[in-house]
Amino acid sequence: MHLFHLDGLGSAEHRVIAEPSHFQLYREIIPSFHLHSKMGLSGQRLRQIRGELKLYWSQVTDLDTCCKHLEQLLSEQPILNT
Repeated sequence: MHLFHLDGLGSAEHRVIAEPSHFQLYREIIPSFHLHSKMGLSGQRLRQIRGELKLYWSQVTDLDTCCKHLEQLLSEQPILNT
């Protein structure tokens, strides 16, 4: 029979956990995070914007077309949250 003792791993204050390489950058941008409602955008409007951007990123549309569609979306009356 084999027994394992957890103290054999060392105490928690002696173990060092490495931070991911971009951890400090992430910590710097966290204060800039805001809710979409603060920008006056509904969830539905954000999904429409994301859809347009996905078309551009997948090279289905070009930059000019994407910008035109985004301008149209952002100039329309806001969609009420339901």
